[in-house]
Amino acid sequence: MKKNLKSHLTYCYYLSSIYNFNRYQKTLGEHDTCIGDVHNMMANVLFLQEKKDEALIHYEQSVKIYKLNSENPLAIAQGLNNIAIILKSKGELEKALEYYQESLKIKKSSLEENSPSIASTLNNIASLYQEKELYEDALVYCQVRI
Repeated sequence: MKKNLKSHLTYCYYLSSIYNFNRYQKTLGEHDTCIGDVHNMMANVLFLQEKKDEALIHYEQSVKIYKLNSENPLAIAQGLNNIAIILKSKGELEKALEYYQESLKIKKSSLEENSPSIASTLNNIASLYQEKELYEDALVYCQVRI
């Protein structure tokens, strides 16, 4: 029952994203931050549907749009983090690490040092190093005090 409800809600969310994408693109242009938001929403739904390659394309597009507008560095950081999560799940660990590091750099320059978002990214990096069996490197990121 829960799985059917989740599937139905995910599908509704996806349809809403497509509707918003078409509407916003016509009125605002393809590089407006609202279009970036819609790409991000579509990527979230596709990721939930385990369509990682399609989700990756939309996350990358959202980051590209956010960078063009550079209004919200945290949206860029979150998009980079989402890309890293997908890359890590696909086994592309070195590439994922680059995205995590870029996300962390933005978060450190935009947030207070004790931010839960920074802690989450540090944890993601530690987890990646653990997966690579680089336990000492993982430990370094686990012990960072924020």
